[in-house]
Amino acid sequence: MNSSNSKLFVGNLSFQTTRDELMQYFSGAGTVVDAVILTNKFSGRSRGFGFVQMSTDAEAIHAKEMFHGKEFMGRVLVVNDATPERPKDVYQAPEAPVMESAAPAAMPAPVVEIPAAVEPTAVEPMPVTETAVEPVVEPMAPATDVVPVVEEAVKPAE
Repeated sequence: MNSSNSKLFVGNLSFQTTRDELMQYFSGAGTVVDAVILTNKFSGRSRGFGFVQMSTDAEAIHAKEMFHGKEFMGRVLVVNDATPERPKDVYQAPEAPVMESAAPAAMPAPVVEIPAAVEPTAVEPMPVTETAVEPVVEPMAPATDVVPVVEEAVKPAE
């Protein structure tokens, strides 16, 4: 009696549609076993779709033919066979590749040759000439070139 083919998906429902209104509307095609309108778990507002369980597969086929594409409460309904519910885990990570060995192979220690003694080499200092050093900042103008700015006081209007 409650075959999986007797459950219908009903989409594009008005957000004001109630469970009782949906059951009453679909009872025009046969006996309605159950109806569910899904809601947002935080706001409680309708999500605009639901499911109707008819008593037989034949009634479900009849309801689908009768109501798909028809207007109900100002909206054109989409009525299809319901698909099985997906598992609650929406995302499942792909399986990691299987390695041949659980532990990596031991690597040999690197061989480093250290010379017996390293003689320091003398570094000749570079001669400093006037042309070698360039000024980083341009010289400032003498203070006599500065013109003071005087702002006139604004007198209030009388």
